[in-house]
Parts: sequence; C-alpha cells; structure tokens
Amino acid sequence: MYPSANEAGQLWRLPREKVIFLGFDGVLHELTSASFERLPLLEGFLRLHPQISLVIASDWRRAPRAILEELFSEDIRSRLAGCTAQEGLFSLRSTEVQLWAHRNRVVDFVSLDAQPDRFRREWRHQLITQSPSGLSLYEIRRLQHWAETSTLYGGLSA
Repeated sequence: MYPSANEAGQLWRLPREKVIFLGFDGVLHELTSASFERLPLLEGFLRLHPQISLVIASDWRRAPRAILEELFSEDIRSRLAGCTAQEGLFSLRSTEVQLWAHRNRVVDFVSLDAQPDRFRREWRHQLITQSPSGLSLYEIRRLQHWAETSTLYGGLSA
C-alpha cells in the first residue's frame, strides 16, 4: 500500500485519559474493503467520550500522517495521538500496543481489532470485532462499558 514513510511509533499529540488502539481492516470496514463504512459509528461513540484518544495500530500506519488524519472527521482528528511502530518482522500487535502505551505512560487502553491471532491469547486489552462487516453495536456496548468502568468484560452480558 504505502512505504514505511510515516512517523510510526511516534507521539503526534499527548494522549487523553483513555486510548483506543485502532485496527482498520475488519473494524472500520470489511477485511477485503477500504470503504470505511463503520467509521461514523466509531466517531459517534467518540463524540460522547471526549476523554478517549485514538492511536492507529493498523497496517495503514505506514500511510503518510496527512492521509490518515484526512480519513477522520475534523472534530475527531485532534484525538489522533499517533501510530504504533512495528517492533519486528513477526511482532504481535499486543506487543506493539503495549510498548507504545508504556513509552507514552498510557495505562487505560483497549486494542480494537479484527484479527485475534495478532494478540497474545491471555492478553485482556483486546476487543475483537465479531461481525465480518466490522464494528457493530456489540463492540460499541463493550467500549461504552470500558469508558465508564475501565474494564472490558466484567459485569456486561453478551
């Protein structure tokens, strides 16, 4: 798609109280599409939660920063805190997220992704999309619970 021209791993803006590490493929659109039809659902959730920043943890992170920012509505762009870096040829997304969070002193975070094989099995910070078309109300309910309680799974029925 793009060469490694982005500032991957760098901090663009100071993160807010909570951070969503965002995968694109299978979250904002179907795995085989790039239509971003689910982005309005995520942005609607974010507008209700001004304490949440986004960090791009997607293969799209290799795109130039200006292109990545342009994908988001103007009022959401200021909440993009940066991109994770690929920490090795076969690094797990959970490792990349954890390193970015540690380096930037982020302790309350969720990784929203579609591919569970990119995470350590026992890692409790990932929220994997359940629908083949991407982000759904199920994940929004989980994110809402996390935004209110800082836990993804406790006390919420499926």
